[in-house]
Amino acid sequence: MDDQDTEFIKVRDSFFEAAVNPDLWDRALAGFSDFTGGSSVNLVVLDKPGAPPVIEHFVRGDDAAYARYLGDYFAIDRRVPRVAAAQVGRILLEQDVLSEEEKRQDTVYNEILAGNGMRNLALANLSSGHLLMGIGIAPQNDADPFEADQLTRLARLLPHLRNALSFYTINIQLQLQRQMLADLFALDGKGIVVLDMNRRVLFANALAETQFSSGLISVRQGTITFRHRNSEMAWQRALQDLQDGEVTGSASFMAENPETLGMTGVRVLSAAPVLEQFPMFTAPAMLMLLTPINPGLAISPTEVARFGALFRLTPAECRVIEAISAGTGLDDHASQQGIRLDTARKQLKSAMAKCGVTSQKALISRLERFCLVALR
Repeated sequence: MDDQDTEFIKVRDSFFEAAVNPDLWDRALAGFSDFTGGSSVNLVVLDKPGAPPVIEHFVRGDDAAYARYLGDYFAIDRRVPRVAAAQVGRILLEQDVLSEEEKRQDTVYNEILAGNGMRNLALANLSSGHLLMGIGIAPQNDADPFEADQLTRLARLLPHLRNALSFYTINIQLQLQRQMLADLFALDGKGIVVLDMNRRVLFANALAETQFSSGLISVRQGTITFRHRNSEMAWQRALQDLQDGEVTGSASFMAENPETLGMTGVRVLSAAPVLEQFPMFTAPAMLMLLTPINPGLAISPTEVARFGALFRLTPAECRVIEAISAGTGLDDHASQQGIRLDTARKQLKSAMAKCGVTSQKALISRLERFCLVALR
């Protein structure tokens, strides 16, 4: 094994180390630059051409110039969609993405690339799945294109870089999904059931499974039915209301367990926007929350806080919303908070305006629909 092979293995392995530990990407890309005889390297991952990068790394170049490029020029860089449309793994040189006429007239090329060591880049589309992934590397002297042996070294590493990038992005997505699932399904005291359009269960947490086994709900061939006749009728009405648009995003009812005679608050929400972030669910249609309660359907302080963050409500506005959602009158709330009733009314009016509603009923409906959505 010669020195080049040893260095190749070292750089190749560094990609996969960085895929596991993102703090190592700068070092891996610096090694990539050394192995190919290049200088600056930029690595980007996009949702679509023209959109800001969701992941980006840049080494061995002018950080200020690159920041300007990302902020002011990336969205209008005509090379980006051309690289995205190219065959995966093919190395594109400057003449492949810009004609001589375009170089004379192109704003991005003349205002940012030509004066900051970014000419004669070797570019490659490394996309995998729905994400667009690309790499760009500049030669040591950007006035001179890469030589043939440098391009051979580059081509040797690109498949391994693409595999490592794919692993990296999948790992990030799984981490985000796990965190979002933890946020959603760690709601204290609530059974969570995800249903498809045919009422088949896609997911049920431990508390929901307990409700199933207690006699509240039966599950046959993956489809749920409430055991109590009146509860099943309420369930059917809720489904119909959601389907017909009679309610905006959510419906609520009380369900009785015929075996224990206990009451459970049931809240049914359309899957969007709560579940649209979870690609592991196939066509989710509804989210059902089961809360064993006696007097009413409670919305927790944590859910109110989520709702408040989403609509940029003040702590005082969140407190008044929490009070009215629990059935507390404005006068009682004002007394409990040590504020004037007029102040409580103004807080409620401000909260309703921020949420785009004109009645308390509409405000509670909006709260029920959006209280599970966390800002990211």
